[in-house]
Amino acid sequence: TITIVVDGTITIDQASLRRPGDCQLCSDMVMLPIGDGMRERVFRQAEKAYVDSGLFAVGMDTAADLQVEIETSLVRDYFPKLRLLSSFTLGIVPSYSEHSTKIVTVFKSPSGHILGTIEKSERYASWLSPLFLPLAPFLSLPKDFQNKVLYDLHRATLDEAVAHGII
Repeated sequence: TITIVVDGTITIDQASLRRPGDCQLCSDMVMLPIGDGMRERVFRQAEKAYVDSGLFAVGMDTAADLQVEIETSLVRDYFPKLRLLSSFTLGIVPSYSEHSTKIVTVFKSPSGHILGTIEKSERYASWLSPLFLPLAPFLSLPKDFQNKVLYDLHRATLDEAVAHGII
């Protein structure tokens, strides 16, 4: 069996939210703890990947054979000038955002000894425009795509852990 613990942060570009005259030397990025919904989504995708691998049964058992701690970092970078242009053109010019998802997985023995750490990341972009709405039934929503990215990162982590003899 395996016990999974998920934690992490979301970093969002805040330049477009800052008022003129606010701190000029401040970073444009702000880090927020991931919310319960996102933590649940990361956990569900990890659970699915670990169970689908056929190597584990996932449980909340304190006497698990393996403990996994997953630190998740999500970075969303919006482009305010393109967003403004998209608004002025009523969505004819779509807005664009870049996303980066990184997971750091720490594998531990039941006694808490670290067996290994694996870091995986993926970058992807999304375009948003009202003109894309008629295509919505045929396209993946950003949330669905992010779930696929999370699942793939967890599967890649497992593959690397097996290849390096961690599990």
